[in-house]
Amino acid sequence: MEHTLERRLAAIVAMDMVGFSRLVGLDEEGTIARQQRLNSEIFQPVIAGNNGRVFKSSGDGLLVEFPSAVSAARACVAIQQSVSEAEKSIDSSKRIAYRIGLHVGDVIVDGDDLFGDGVNVAARLEALAEPATIVASADAHRQFDGRLDADFVSAGSRTLKNISEPVHILQWPADVVLAAPATSKPTVAVLPFENRSSDPDNEFIADGMAEDITTDLSRMPWFNVISRNSTLAHQDNGLDLAESTRQLGVVYVLKGSIRKSADRIRVTAQLVDLATGTQAWANRYDRVFTDIFDIQDEISNAIVSAVGPGFLNAEARRARAKDPTQLDAWECVMRGRPLVMHLGQSETAEARRFFERAVELSGGSIGNADLALVHFLQAFYRWAEPGEDSAAAMVAAADAAVRGDNQDPIVLAIKGWSLMFVGRWDEAVDLFDRAITLAPSFSTVLGFCGSGYCISGAYQKGLDLVERAESLSPQDVFTPLWLMGVYFAHFCLEDYESAEKTVRRALTMAPENPTYRRQLVVTLHLSGRLEERNQALDEYLAVAPDVRASDARKIPGRDREQVERFVQVLLAAGVPD
Repeated sequence: MEHTLERRLAAIVAMDMVGFSRLVGLDEEGTIARQQRLNSEIFQPVIAGNNGRVFKSSGDGLLVEFPSAVSAARACVAIQQSVSEAEKSIDSSKRIAYRIGLHVGDVIVDGDDLFGDGVNVAARLEALAEPATIVASADAHRQFDGRLDADFVSAGSRTLKNISEPVHILQWPADVVLAAPATSKPTVAVLPFENRSSDPDNEFIADGMAEDITTDLSRMPWFNVISRNSTLAHQDNGLDLAESTRQLGVVYVLKGSIRKSADRIRVTAQLVDLATGTQAWANRYDRVFTDIFDIQDEISNAIVSAVGPGFLNAEARRARAKDPTQLDAWECVMRGRPLVMHLGQSETAEARRFFERAVELSGGSIGNADLALVHFLQAFYRWAEPGEDSAAAMVAAADAAVRGDNQDPIVLAIKGWSLMFVGRWDEAVDLFDRAITLAPSFSTVLGFCGSGYCISGAYQKGLDLVERAESLSPQDVFTPLWLMGVYFAHFCLEDYESAEKTVRRALTMAPENPTYRRQLVVTLHLSGRLEERNQALDEYLAVAPDVRASDARKIPGRDREQVERFVQVLLAAGVPD
């Protein structure tokens, strides 16, 4: 019998602490103690007193269901007033504040958990809120307007990620101005592909190609994609490219053509940066024409996987050309991401500053996943400031990213990495599985999850996924991170020839990274090439003079016997104990 999902209308409140990672870094014990006191003395009694139910919680946030918009709004106002009063004597730099989003909408019931647009909209509204404020949807406000002593003021309509229609929002208190959207994620338009074949029936193939690419690109978290209907409407109006893209606010255009002859088909595609008129990416695909839908799917997947890295490279160049003090949230991420992939201490610290600024400017809607990766590196290499718990900060940032968008496959993959580091293996693998289900042909997702599978013990599955990711996107900016897991799989499988190829390739991308220097020492020792090993050891100790073999026990490999074997090889190779 087919299982029917239960649905209901609910008032949903999403609340999240502002700057949790920063506050924990400044005063971990004090922040957590005050947070626990706020929870026991304010949140729990106020929520219970208004018949609310917490259905999801994390280190710094809650999702709560209420029976009505009135009870939800009353609880939200009471919480914000009480938190402000409780924290008023704390130094402003360490003061706890919360953002709150409130929406009434349809939800899907899954045991004690809730999903659906009702939850997603509330989370998006929370991300828009300023510290110590509440942002409510008009749907919620209509139900509690005039029924509590709190004036909500209109803040206009906003387009929320993955929500089809703009949402009109209202804010409390009235004297705080809601910030304008702090991200300029570029907009991409996919133009109808040109049929350069003599057969007009091939228009069907060209139209299907553009439609599939538009759909797949819209699932990527990195840019906004103009709907197919909007693109076609502008084409039908006879507008030229410059005018139509200006009206649509497009920054990049993806265009292409198909040519079919006998049993061969050629598809060309290019991503054009309209600001400069240059190609950000271009490629050609030649195939034997068999099943039309198989060919269409294969080429569409290949184009989408390749466009992402080309687009990100162009955006990174654009961000580097701007004054760093004038960057918006998206541009901060673009400035930071190439830095963190150097996998060096100073570059990681600089990237962290950009990501923290992105989180601040966007209200948490952008930057948290990248920040989690920074904390991962700082925890693994002990690059954090004294007293800072990078592992906790890593998980907190990943949790915040998932709360912001639990359907973003890259966010899910990065959270999986963070959970691996703290030994929550089953949860991590579940997240990898979910991410791949959401984006089975997205190269960056395949690479992250494949590397994660390698580290978690599913060696061949992980290696196959990373190989597929690299075939789809040979220039992906995240490749150096993936290779850490690839090497670990080859080591555990005792395939030292492949291990050496992997680590030497990784060193061309991040020559100062201590992990790869360490891996090369182990590989050469196991291969019996002792003279080369000694040279590699000298180079390793020059990069990491204070290193100890026991540091390798921090490798987040699920098979701890293999990790210990790695440590013992380091000791045998001459790395200090």
